[in-house]
Amino acid sequence: MKNTRALYYRVLFYDLNCRIKYITMKENIYIKALEIGFKNQTTGISFNEVVNKLCIEKDCVSPVFKCNFTIWFYTNFYNPDGESSLKYDNGRSQYITPDTLFGLEEIEDKKSFIKGDAIYKLRRAKRYKKVVTYC
Repeated sequence: MKNTRALYYRVLFYDLNCRIKYITMKENIYIKALEIGFKNQTTGISFNEVVNKLCIEKDCVSPVFKCNFTIWFYTNFYNPDGESSLKYDNGRSQYITPDTLFGLEEIEDKKSFIKGDAIYKLRRAKRYKKVVTYC
């Protein structure tokens, strides 16, 4: 009986993991933000417009979430005014420091454009979506 129960929990846990992966991939705000940016690649879209379209205004009340999402957004979207806030490490990777993060709040309503690397990330995520969905 004890082994059967352990097997049941493993199967249940595996099933929950698959569903969590599926939901996470299907409703991932980062993938959705990239899709929104791709659809608006010629006209541009602002940080605040993406936040409104994703309905994550309540999440942005949390300073930790807003900090992470802001860093992610401006790493994947080009804004000429925001480029001065990006720093580069030795490998030429972009990152944003906490000091420069506050400067980005001034440009949250200005249009940004999806970067080429972000389009590649979006295509790769769509390609592997089926693999994750059918785990």
